[in-house]
Amino acid sequence: MKKSNNNVNMNDIKKDAIKWTEEVDGILLDALLEQQENGNRVDGTFTSTAYSNVVKICSQKLGYPFDKDHVKNRMKTMKNNFNTCYDLFKNLSGISWSPETKLFKAEPEVWKALIEAKPSSSKWRHTKINHYEKLFELFVKDRATGQGAISAKEKVSKWGTENGTSSSTQNNNHESNSQCGGSSKGSKRKDVMADVFEREIEVIGSGINKVAEAIEKGNLVAEKGLEIAAKRVAIVEKTQTNYHPDEELFAELMRIGVPDNKQLDAFIFLIKYPQHKSAFFAVPTERRLELLNMVMDRGNDS
Repeated sequence: MKKSNNNVNMNDIKKDAIKWTEEVDGILLDALLEQQENGNRVDGTFTSTAYSNVVKICSQKLGYPFDKDHVKNRMKTMKNNFNTCYDLFKNLSGISWSPETKLFKAEPEVWKALIEAKPSSSKWRHTKINHYEKLFELFVKDRATGQGAISAKEKVSKWGTENGTSSSTQNNNHESNSQCGGSSKGSKRKDVMADVFEREIEVIGSGINKVAEAIEKGNLVAEKGLEIAAKRVAIVEKTQTNYHPDEELFAELMRIGVPDNKQLDAFIFLIKYPQHKSAFFAVPTERRLELLNMVMDRGNDS
């Protein structure tokens, strides 16, 4: 992107006139990293002060009228590219980003195995991603846990070590692999496949955990339902403690000594008046005959 000359009114430049080159991206990322280091990023979100400072820095260094939308839109694009690459290649052995070529590099058979498992990764075999180390430092905390949470400097140092491995080290590795009956290429292919399978197993494991949680919730609901049902049964049983079948009523009339010629009258009377039947069984056994005679003497008005 060329700087504007003195004959150009900077306010007349359209927002879409900015050409995002590697140089411009680098200046923007440096400005964002500076704001992050200065504490102007809270919980992964840049503050308004951060955006104002970044706009000012980029405008001064490049001579173009940057605004907040320029910064946010470009940052979103770069973050999406980083997230895609990070998710594809994190923790995979045999493949790394090269600061020289700006490409992810690996042996052909490693690419073949990875593309077979993840077809979307083929794009990044020949597509550059500039400033990956800066993107890593900016966005990895939003993406990584565990091993991926190492600092950008540590990760870049690792890339440099991988890319600058001496020929003697490579020969030693080759001899070591030969003694084990395998080749370096074959080992890398196995490592990639193992990593891919491990990631797939993690996905499956996550699904199993969700199912287990659902089952656990279902069990809690079932236990609650059983508890409610038990309470209802108890209520019914309590209600039914005062219930006595007609056969039991007649047997009780005989047991308390109601004369034979009065038994049927007493039985029909208590059946006709349920409230007297309830009262009959509510009093102690020795007083039931007394209560029966009382209510029958009062008749229908009792």
